[in-house]
Amino acid sequence: MILLVIDGFFYRTLRLGVVLELVGYALANVSFMAYSGSAIPGPYMQQHQQGRDERAAVDALRSITWPSLWGNLFWCMGAVCILCFQGKVSSCPSCLSPRYRFGAHLLLIAALCDLVWTATNLTEYTLAVPFLHAPEQLTAAFLRRGTMIMLEMFSNSFVVIQSIFYGIAVYVLDVTHRDKTPCVGLSSVLLVVWPLSGVSALIAAVVPGTWGESVFGRVFFGGYFFAVLVALVGTAVWGFVYEPRVNRDCAAESEAGLIDDNL
Repeated sequence: MILLVIDGFFYRTLRLGVVLELVGYALANVSFMAYSGSAIPGPYMQQHQQGRDERAAVDALRSITWPSLWGNLFWCMGAVCILCFQGKVSSCPSCLSPRYRFGAHLLLIAALCDLVWTATNLTEYTLAVPFLHAPEQLTAAFLRRGTMIMLEMFSNSFVVIQSIFYGIAVYVLDVTHRDKTPCVGLSSVLLVVWPLSGVSALIAAVVPGTWGESVFGRVFFGGYFFAVLVALVGTAVWGFVYEPRVNRDCAAESEAGLIDDNL
């Protein structure tokens, strides 16, 4: 029974990982919108407006913490699954050309940065949990320390690397695999959309809080939300086509090894 579970996980690591990240992203945004009636970027920006409106910053922290915490928990599990997929790719040496190995190394860097990014986010919002029901003055003092701002800046430096490397890794792995997939067009789109979402995340982290209230700011955040959604959905579709091919390579490698041992 345990071996069946391990086998089921082994053959579905990429698909499970991307779906978990997609679920985490949707959960964070949908649960927040259901709770507050507005999109998540609004309070995200207000959280940084400590000097302009202390009460708005405190209310924003309280409304965004639990959706972000649960969303990042699912995303973190997804990043671990993608790391396991990278290990599976690296375990089939017979099908790895130098360019394919390069793509596998890029995927490793992307998944590691993904894990650091989401683990930092988990730490950030876990630190905020004790202040959700604390007096407003105490919560405001916590925000004034700047701990969450520093953690966000640290994590967003990884999300840029993660997004750029994910886009390049998907494209390289797709076009250099010995069995060409019908998803070359999709991987080309992901080559653009993933880096675009990462750069957008960095911009969102450094712009002033009041910028998010402007028309241009709302359009920007809407585009950012859409870019991440397209990147995740596109990668999920690509994974459902691509991972079975990797599984066949691993199975063929295993069978060849058994034949050699018998000889």
